[in-house]
Order: sequence, then structure tokens, then C-alpha cells
Amino acid sequence: SFLLAKLQLDSLLDKKLPRDVRQALESLPSGSEAYDRAYEDAMTRINSQGQSSVQFARRILSWIVFAKRDLSPRELQHAVSVRHGDQDITQEDLSDIEDILSACAGLVTVEEHRNVVGLIHKTTQEYFQRTYMQWFPDANSNLIDTCITYLSFKAFEDGPCGTRIAFETRIKNYPLCVYAANYWGKHTYKNSYSIGQVVNFLKSIKKTSSAFQVVEATEIQSWREFGPQYNATDMPGLHLAAYFGIHEVIPKLVEVGSVDLVDWRGRTALWWASRNGHERTVALLLDHKANSCIGDSESLSPLWLATYTGHMSIAEILVERGHAKDIYFRLSTLCLAAERGYLSLAKLLIDTNPTIIYIHYRYRRPLLLATQQGHSKVVKLLLKKGAYTELKDGDSRTALSLAAESGHQEIVKLLLFHGANVKTRDSRGRIPLWYAIKNEHEAVARMLLGAGMKDGSQVEDEVKTTLALASDHEHSNRQPNLQYEPWFEDEELWSRRPIELNKLTDDPAVKRSSYYPEDTLDTLTSVVQVVSAPYQGSRKDAYYGAFPGLIDGALRPEGLSCGRSDFFQSAYEENNSMNDWICDKSPDGWFTMMYGY
Repeated sequence: SFLLAKLQLDSLLDKKLPRDVRQALESLPSGSEAYDRAYEDAMTRINSQGQSSVQFARRILSWIVFAKRDLSPRELQHAVSVRHGDQDITQEDLSDIEDILSACAGLVTVEEHRNVVGLIHKTTQEYFQRTYMQWFPDANSNLIDTCITYLSFKAFEDGPCGTRIAFETRIKNYPLCVYAANYWGKHTYKNSYSIGQVVNFLKSIKKTSSAFQVVEATEIQSWREFGPQYNATDMPGLHLAAYFGIHEVIPKLVEVGSVDLVDWRGRTALWWASRNGHERTVALLLDHKANSCIGDSESLSPLWLATYTGHMSIAEILVERGHAKDIYFRLSTLCLAAERGYLSLAKLLIDTNPTIIYIHYRYRRPLLLATQQGHSKVVKLLLKKGAYTELKDGDSRTALSLAAESGHQEIVKLLLFHGANVKTRDSRGRIPLWYAIKNEHEAVARMLLGAGMKDGSQVEDEVKTTLALASDHEHSNRQPNLQYEPWFEDEELWSRRPIELNKLTDDPAVKRSSYYPEDTLDTLTSVVQVVSAPYQGSRKDAYYGAFPGLIDGALRPEGLSCGRSDFFQSAYEENNSMNDWICDKSPDGWFTMMYGY
């Protein structure tokens, strides 16, 4: 190829006599070894220079080969010009880009269209990655030293910039700081480095805050969006070590400050290590008694972050060793695990705190989320642990409607087995069957029809209405041939009895409630009235269908934000199976029925 020919011609440049040229030509290799031989010859020519030139060339090649991303010419100029112990760098200190290119025997080039410096061919990179111990064995430690030296310049001792203009000026004057701040810690992974140098840097909160301001600006992809919220005025070195997972320095940093120290946005070192997936660092912080339940300014906990970023091993460590708890903000950890299908974590969370299955925020309920995403194993777990099948989303759709819409047969079967109501209507009056027919899920439609008929319900009108509605949605010529056949043969499913109201009405313990809802139920004064009342008002679905008091038979009416007792809520939500459970569970046949505020 042209590249190989050029390299071989370059190898002849130092030959002065004709016979030396002839001998060199005769010894030129061919085949797969030709490139390796050409690169070896290039390095031999580099090593034949003076000591200073050799060190300069190796420094250039080290940066190009081992940098975690491509460097611009200006970044590389700064990188190869910094020396250990420097406190600043000026334009006069920089090497010319022409000198950088000529020092490397033709192995380095500038890609003008990308404005980056690189090796002349991918085979060059592959060669040096195989043979780096021969040419520059200390490359990574030298890169770490350069990055930390750069980030320790006096210019960064003033701390983070307070304005966007000041920040952009800093980046312009010190272009390598973007690379150094984002990647110095990554070079420590599985490489030797000076722990003392790293610790000294991390103990300077001004320097670490300056560096982390660059990191956060890079994470938002453009410091044009820089504002006061990125003025990281307090970023401890412990957090920076946790961010990169540099576990070796954690013990020394904990000695000089609290392991639960928070940064300017309330984030702990454990928060950062959990977010970025550094398992060993998480374990080490927990060994030093880090609090796993401290959330940031938005109440996002280490457990939530580990789950959100998919670091399941860390999430399990936080629960098992750190006793992490879900802080129930916006989207609970269980909701997140259910939505993403993390079965083992969901089980661990429920086993640790059974009441967590009842927590939700604005219709973001674990069962609904798992159903929407088709995670049948998680759905099975939630139902087994007592999840209520009739909870609804913002459109008043139950899990059964969601499963029918998506055609998840296994989930539909699970929901029906656990008593899901096939006739529950959403805010538009649609039952689960409507969604199955509309989306042409015939097998699901058969299950729903079979469930309705086996229950003895009169669904003929429902079916006709549903088919008519479905026909209005581009299905006028494709009505499925559905038969009313039972989908499940086990009679246990159909043996559930409705609540026996005489259990309540005959008991003198049932008193008039002191709780008067502020909505359309304000005329109802007893549980019996609530149980027997027809559906009234559109705010019914705004109430939580939570039953934390039913776990282990312990009632906790104060645990419900609406102030209702467990039985009141159960009755109001028309949960017949739960009502039966309450009546059967009570030592004297029933629990106290009312609790007010």
C-alpha cells in the first residue's frame, strides 16, 4: 500500500551509500509482518536522536496512543509541554505543532477536517497497543502526572468560575483542562500512579471544585448553558475520588473529613460512586459507615441512582449492607425496578420493606409500570406480594387494560388469576376487552370473554358495545370470531365471594364516621354507605389504593396521607377480596372500621 511504501522509503533516508540502500531494499519484509517491521524501523530512527528528542517523541506518542479521546492540536501542545511541578504555562512554553509532527518519524499527522492529531493509520495504533511496554511503559503514570499538574496550576486555586465569561476564558487559556478534568481519574484504573500526588490534589477543595465545574459543564455537553447552578462552590476531593472510583485514596480522605460530607447540591461521595457504578468504592465507603439514605437536593438517593443507571450489584449492596431505604420521591426505586424489569432488586426491596409496593407518585405504580413494559416475572412477584389489581393510571386504566392493550397474554393471565375485574372502565368508559379488540389481540380477548362468562356476569351487552366501539376505530370489517369460553379451569379463581355487608351492619361497633371527605362523597357517613354507594365523582382515582397496615396484620391508619383507615380505603376502592381479608383477619371478626383525621 501507499502507507507501507512511504514508511519503507522513510527508512532509507539515513542510508548514505548505494550498497547500503540495496541491502536495505533486499531486507524489506512483506506480508503481515511488513507493517510491524516498518513501525520498528520508525522507532529505531526516533531512538537514534538525542536523548531530549527521544523523550519528546515518546511523550507525544504516549499522549496520542493512550489518550481516552482524540486531542486537538492545541490540547496536545499543552499536554507535551507541561513538566512535573509547573505552576503555570504560557504561550512561550508551548511546542510548535510542526515540531511535534516532525519529531515522530512520520507516524503522527493532523486530521484537518476534524481538527485532531492522530497516528497515520489504525495499524499504527494497534502496533503500539501491543508493544507499549517496549517503547513507553510509564505512559499512563506520566499522563496522570501531567493532568494533575495541569489542574493544580495557580489559575485553578481561585476555585470555580462565577460567570460564563470567566469560565470560557479559563477554557480558552487552559484548553487541556477539559481533558484533564474529565479523564485524569480514568487513567488511574489498573495503572500505577503516585497516591501522594493524587491525595494532595484532592485535599485542595478549590482545585477539586474548579476541576469538577469543568466535569459538570462537559456532562451537560455545552458550557454555553453554564449558569449559577453549575457554580460548584463546594466539591470535596472525596466526591471527586468517588466520581472516578479511585478507591485507593478513600481511607486517607475520610481521615480528614466526614464520609457523609455533602457537596453544593447535597450529594455525598456514596451518591457519586453509586451513580457511576464503582462497586469497590461503594463497598469501601459503606465500610467507613457512609449513610446510604442521604439524598441530594432533589431527594434522589444512592439506591435510586444505582437502579436508574442499571448498576444492579451496587443497588443490592446498598440494600443488603447499607440498609438503604426508598425515600419515595416522585418515582420510587421499586417503581424504577419494576419499569425496567429488575426482578432480583424488586424482590430484595419488597422483602426489606413490604409496604413499598403500595407507594406511588401521580399514578406511577409498580404494577402498572411493570405491566406496561411487559415484565411478567415482576408482575407475578408484585401480585404474589399483595399488589392491588384495580389501581389505575392517569386515564383510569387498570393493569388489565394496559396488558390487554399490549397483548401481554401471560400478564393478563396473572391478573385474572389474582382477581382483576374484567369490567372496570377507564375515564372514557372502555373496558379491557375494548383494548384487546382494538389492537387485534384475539387470544387476550378470548381470555377476557371467558373470564367474564365463567364469573356468571351478563356481558352480552358489554361485548356488543365493545365491538361497536372497536369497529369505529378502523376495524369495521375485521370483527374477530370470539367464543365465550372459560380461559381457566381452576374453580378457585371464581370462588371469591362479595363482601357480606351483614357482617358490618349487624355489629354495634360500627359507628358513624368522623371523616367527611371534601369531594363528592361528603354525604357518606359510614363505611357501609361507602361500600354500597354507587360510583360518584371523577376524583375517586386520586386516592391512594394503599394498604400498608395489612402487612403482618398491623393497622397503621396514620400511614395514609388521606387520613382514612385501611378498611375505609379498602371499602372505598371496592376491593372485595381485601374487605374479606380484613373481616376474616380480625381476632373478633372485624377490625375497628373508622378513623378520622
